Amino acid sequence: MRVNRRRMHLGYAMYNTGNHPASWQQAPLRAATTIEHFHKLAAIAEAAKFDMLFRADVPFARMSNVSAWSRHPQHMDVLEPLTLFSALSQVTTHIGLAGTVTTTYSEPYNVARQFAALDHLSHGRSAWNIVTSAKPEAAHAFGEEALPPHRERYRRAREYLEAVKQLWDSYEDDAVVQDP
Repeated sequence: MRVNRRRMHLGYAMYNTGNHPASWQQAPLRAATTIEHFHKLAAIAEAAKFDMLFRADVPFARMSNVSAWSRHPQHMDVLEPLTLFSALSQVTTHIGLAGTVTTTYSEPYNVARQFAALDHLSHGRSAWNIVTSAKPEAAHAFGEEALPPHRERYRRAREYLEAVKQLWDSYEDDAVVQDP
């Protein structure tokens, strides 16, 4: 008799100090910008056999209602995912590293290059969470009055993804001869 074994895949959404509004009170001081804190979180997730670490990104500073945000510091002082995961790739061995990068406020060549670098540093463990940005504050952070319309952002995202994939496939893995 054949047994169909289904596997559950687990991802850890890596917030600065946890997801509960009061979680920051139990975290080390300045945990949100301390690499050792993230080393510890990554080690725990990897030891627990999680498949990936996930890091969302917010490409703007939360400036509205600062008094409210100051009571939820797990959402402040956010390290951007690619820099954080480049560091974590050196202290982990098998867990995937999935980071958010917006197609609205970044350029395809740079994103292709950054994820290729992370992929090399992590020995193939990088993943990209593709977003188009949904908050007006992102537009303001990049000198624009408003986000482009939804339809335009998603059209750009489709073209953007194709461009990035073409850049990644622009030469064969063995194209660079490394024979001294």
